[in-house]
Amino acid sequence: TSPEHEPLLVREPDLLDTAMPSATGIAATVLLRLASFTGRARYRGAADRALEALGGVMASAPAASAQGLLALDTALGPGEEGVIVGTADAAAEILAALRGRFRPRGLTALRPATDGDRAAAPLDPLFTGRAGHEGRLTLFLCQGGTCSAPLSGVEAVAAARRHD
Repeated sequence: TSPEHEPLLVREPDLLDTAMPSATGIAATVLLRLASFTGRARYRGAADRALEALGGVMASAPAASAQGLLALDTALGPGEEGVIVGTADAAAEILAALRGRFRPRGLTALRPATDGDRAAAPLDPLFTGRAGHEGRLTLFLCQGGTCSAPLSGVEAVAAARRHD
């Protein structure tokens, strides 16, 4: 609304997908991803409230609620994580494999291996217990909170390509 416009009593939420996805559906999706990346419950709570606002529209007009339905699927389905410890250059092939297909519930995170002498960061919960091994690039594939054994080298690339 422009500054010259009269004050609005109520700003209607954007609940329907049109040529662009609904702002509420996008917000729910982004908040769910933030909750997964950071482990912060406040983001999950805000996402749940956005999904609650979309509930009636998703039930009555699912064809006009694609973004909200993607967010709902993300909220209900098991999340999948590709956590990589190593350098971006070394991880390029794994990153391409994980990002190369549609994974609406998928998170991919990369962090350089550290010696532990750094300040706390917002993504620390995602990397807790997932340190690099022997100075090599290490990939952790996780689904629903359970991770496979750490992988590295050609084995990690192959696993990333077939990860469901």
